[in-house]
Amino acid sequence: SALLRGARGNSGVILSLLFRGISKRLKGLDTAGAQEFAGAMQDGVDAAYKAVMKPAEGTILTVSRMAAAAAVEAANAGAGLESCLDCAIKAGNDALAVETEKESSAFDVFDTEDITFAFDTVFIVRKHDPDVDLEPLRKYLTSIGDSLVIGEDDEAFKVHVHTNIPGNALNEAQNFGTLELAKIENMRTQHDDILAGKHVQTTDDLDAIE
Repeated sequence: SALLRGARGNSGVILSLLFRGISKRLKGLDTAGAQEFAGAMQDGVDAAYKAVMKPAEGTILTVSRMAAAAAVEAANAGAGLESCLDCAIKAGNDALAVETEKESSAFDVFDTEDITFAFDTVFIVRKHDPDVDLEPLRKYLTSIGDSLVIGEDDEAFKVHVHTNIPGNALNEAQNFGTLELAKIENMRTQHDDILAGKHVQTTDDLDAIE
């Protein structure tokens, strides 16, 4: 729950989902060996991929998937938990190194006009019902934006979406619970400020304005 509520950006929400999948598999166990923990890692990866509208390789998803696959392979080969974790860490580092080599200067390769959906919108909603089905919300948000990730626990869910109509996203979400917190930032103006070498305004600047 703390990971989900404290998550910043897509990667933070995905990280919380990885841990949620792990914790659900290990719940109730006093001890866990290589097989149990490798399976828990895979459950975390499955949960993360299901939460992302359009899973993109070359992200935290790839690193986690490769790490979990290595853990499962090692466990199936009879490795102990410590060796299994060593294999997972090595595979994750290798995957990260490959994607780092591919990385380019993100703010130099596109123009402000290339940003289709301007508002980076993040919000937390306390559920009316722990078993509420969020699929209708997912479909609606997909229709008005992209880069969608929805993470949840038993009490709340957190949404990250890029859209041009953030108010509509917030209003629709309130059909599924009570809005607790929201952050909306204009990525077009942020991009312009970066290119101009200016201070990039974020919601963190609200305290200074007050």
